[in-house]
Amino acid sequence: MSGGGLPHSYKFSQVHFHWGSADNKGSEHLIADTAYPMEMHLVHFKATHSSIKEALAEGAYDSLAVLGIFFTVSDEPNPALANLIPHFEKIKAAETEIEATPFAISSFLTGDLSSFYRYNGSLTTPSCNEIVQWTLVKDPVPVSIDQMDAFRQLLTKESLPLVDNFRPAQKLGSRQVLDVTTAQILQKGSHSDHSSAGSVRGLGIRIMMVLVSIVVKMVSLL
Repeated sequence: MSGGGLPHSYKFSQVHFHWGSADNKGSEHLIADTAYPMEMHLVHFKATHSSIKEALAEGAYDSLAVLGIFFTVSDEPNPALANLIPHFEKIKAAETEIEATPFAISSFLTGDLSSFYRYNGSLTTPSCNEIVQWTLVKDPVPVSIDQMDAFRQLLTKESLPLVDNFRPAQKLGSRQVLDVTTAQILQKGSHSDHSSAGSVRGLGIRIMMVLVSIVVKMVSLL
């Protein structure tokens, strides 16, 4: 992942989701005090490192970059989730995992990537290190009620419904949240190319998402 004002290029590490027990909560970020039912995090680490463990050890304010995508309830199912949810029955219990058929995670990125919020922040799980460049795409993507229910039927270690696995919104403190809209500048004789295989470009932020394998894992954060 690069561009859009990020200070470095970043390598993809993993993707995970946070969701609520009801449609009025679930996201870890609020927009105008309003929550979404689910938020997806695409976690990246600085490309100069060989692993995310090495980036965590560096502990700099920009060691990691997380791209956050909001989900909003829709009558139409999310096509990317349709690749993932059929595997949920096999990982319903906590701490189980399977290897699934690969698919491009870029299929989740159907919204407008040219408008987003950016701030220097922390991980939202312990130990909440202040090492993350956060990018939150403004334009939410759809998720159907049935798809949300599939997430809510996953179980914790205590065999209870795995819901509300999100960190409550924190005080802004001294952080500055930037409201970013990128622009594409074309030189004379040039043209815009959106056909690059394995990449998604949002007029400034570029995400390379070529997957060779995917492991679906159920981890209870509660």
